[in-house]
Amino acid sequence: MCFYSLFYQIKALEENNKFEAALVLCTKALKFKPTYHAILHTKGRILEELNKKDEALKAYTDIINIYPDCWSAWNRKAIILSKMRRYEDALDAYNQVTEIVQYSWILNDKASILEKLNKYENALEVYNASLKIYPRDWHIWKKKANLLYKLNKNKDARISIFNTIKTYILITINDFSAPEGNVEVYCHHQN
Repeated sequence: MCFYSLFYQIKALEENNKFEAALVLCTKALKFKPTYHAILHTKGRILEELNKKDEALKAYTDIINIYPDCWSAWNRKAIILSKMRRYEDALDAYNQVTEIVQYSWILNDKASILEKLNKYENALEVYNASLKIYPRDWHIWKKKANLLYKLNKNKDARISIFNTIKTYILITINDFSAPEGNVEVYCHHQN
């Protein structure tokens, strides 16, 4: 059987939630090409779907050993470690991810881990870094506001709440050309 035929069969099985059968084919495909990134990653995702966290963690670690700059494997590893409540290890993995790429959603996840570790000031720095990348993410503004309230920085928290509402409204009305700081026009605010 052709390797690429196996690959497409695996994808079809995965898309139809036939994870056990897909996993069998992953093992078979990896005998042909043991370092093939797409199959290794698919195996990790399938193991996650089957709730085999330890095996999925090993699969992503195997990818990292072969491809140390594979940010997606580091990210999946961090997510699994977080689900296992191994927050220090998850933070180490997120640190590796953010050395490779800076995506706001990954920084958001990293900040959440820092909060779970009670490293609030560090979490605040990471939320701010995330907002520099994508300032229109109302979820991050909301998390930042909650954290600022925890830190008794109420004035800054109110500003973050305002930004939460502002970005939510702008996204809701799907108008990304709205002038910054002039939300009243778009809220139909009346005195």
